[in-house]
Amino acid sequence: MDRELLTEKALQLHLESELHKFQECNRYRVTGVARLQTHDAEGSNWSPTITTESGSRNVRDPCVEIAERIVADARKRFNLA
Repeated sequence: MDRELLTEKALQLHLESELHKFQECNRYRVTGVARLQTHDAEGSNWSPTITTESGSRNVRDPCVEIAERIVADARKRFNLA
């Protein structure tokens, strides 16, 4: 499957938009996406670890799991331009 190419900013905005679909995650901001030096085994060129700002100190924040699912899906659909 061919991936759509996005700028880092566009990818951040996409991830943030998907997070904000969940009421409990509307305080999250995606502030960073890291480009990989080479494509990984799945063909993605960006890291599954993103940088966010949430204002939450709750280690059991449900948005962490939600973000992980959103990132996993986005890594199948998008690559950094």
